[in-house]
Amino acid sequence: MFLLKSTISDIDLLVGRLHPLLVHLPIGILMILILFEFLAGKERFAVLKPAVVISSFWAMLFAILSCIAGYMLSQSGEYDEETLQLHKWMGIGLAVLTSLFFIAKKLGYTNKILSNIFLVSLTLFLAAAGHFGGVLTHGEEYLREPVLGILGIKSETRKERKPITNIQEAFVYTDLIEPVFEQKCNQCHNANKKKGGLRMDTPEMLWKGGKKGPVVVSGDISKSELFKRIKLPLDDKHRMPPKGKVQLTSEEIFLVQWWINSGASMDKKVNQLPIDKDVSATLAILHPNEEIFNDSGSAAKPEFPDVKLAPLNPKHLEAVKNLKLVAAQISPEHQWLSINAVNNPGIENEELKNLLLLKDDIAWLKLGNTKITDSIMKTIGQLRNLTRLNLEHTGITDAGLHYLKDLKHLQYLNLVGTGITDKGLVTLSNMKSLRNIYIWQTNTSETAVAALNKVLPTCDINIGDGKTLLSNKRN
Repeated sequence: MFLLKSTISDIDLLVGRLHPLLVHLPIGILMILILFEFLAGKERFAVLKPAVVISSFWAMLFAILSCIAGYMLSQSGEYDEETLQLHKWMGIGLAVLTSLFFIAKKLGYTNKILSNIFLVSLTLFLAAAGHFGGVLTHGEEYLREPVLGILGIKSETRKERKPITNIQEAFVYTDLIEPVFEQKCNQCHNANKKKGGLRMDTPEMLWKGGKKGPVVVSGDISKSELFKRIKLPLDDKHRMPPKGKVQLTSEEIFLVQWWINSGASMDKKVNQLPIDKDVSATLAILHPNEEIFNDSGSAAKPEFPDVKLAPLNPKHLEAVKNLKLVAAQISPEHQWLSINAVNNPGIENEELKNLLLLKDDIAWLKLGNTKITDSIMKTIGQLRNLTRLNLEHTGITDAGLHYLKDLKHLQYLNLVGTGITDKGLVTLSNMKSLRNIYIWQTNTSETAVAALNKVLPTCDINIGDGKTLLSNKRN
């Protein structure tokens, strides 16, 4: 029979994938049904009784259709069997209850006690089916984690990740690669949902691979299915993550490539793997608050202006934090601040003027991947003790760079993916304090970069994309 085939056809799969669409209809109708039945028991809302019959019919119909579609989807074998069974039987129970409720209403059978029992049962089965469905789709921590957070309880299953204090001593997989997989891959490849038979939530499961075998081949990206999938065009049906999901950035893809080509080790540190300048540049982009890499691949300690700062004003610090900016001391030894807009990519230029409250204290400022434009650069140009500035993938152009000319201590400048041109490099040529400049994916020419390199002989200029990194040895 059609439903008993051992393999799932494209038609079955299509119907199965309609399950998420179908299942929301009975959920909405059932919630209305429960409300109508509750109100119809009161004399002034008796007019709703016919609506109860109609809504129970449609709830029954779509509950049954959802069960059929859900069964077909379950044949893909991509879900945890125990959770799947709980979800399936809760869904079937809900369809049966809804059918009995409709039949009773259609026949005009009324009993207040039984009606209340039905309402409570429908509510419980609806909540249970929805919960287990959410676990299958998003993982068991999807609702549990925020609930535990509200109660002040730490989740036992969520990994605690300590801030990286020394990038050289960071574990490549645990500290750099695994967090990327956790954020962008594990939703479809976990203990409850194993798309393609693949789990990526533990190193052991990742090495085991999926239905078609290993997805990571040590030292060879050309044979590593995982890498090939993340490099496919966005519209390709085999692309991972699929279109519509949060994608890996070009830097994250490069990091995965480096990890696999270097042996895909699960226990080696950064300083145990070969590090060229492109790797150094990528690490600097992904972890800009860590130590800066020099041309030999080792890390140079950050330098700060030799100035005496007034005591930090807590009210000013709080005003900046209220903008949903991550504001933290770079180290316990001093009060230099790192400001990061990672939690508020939509922040407005006008809001960022509050940075001037801390203009003497900010040493590192990360505004990459935000919606800022050149109009904020005048404010940034007044942060006189700034040593690092991240502006990658923003609307900054040559016009904005003019405001940086008075930053006498600026050493690190990330302009990857911005609108700067050769004209902007001329502006940078007057900034003798610069030690690291990143200008991938910009409209600058190699000729202009070479000219800048001559003017700034102690600065590393990374143009990425496999092109030569122009740099001179430091004195």
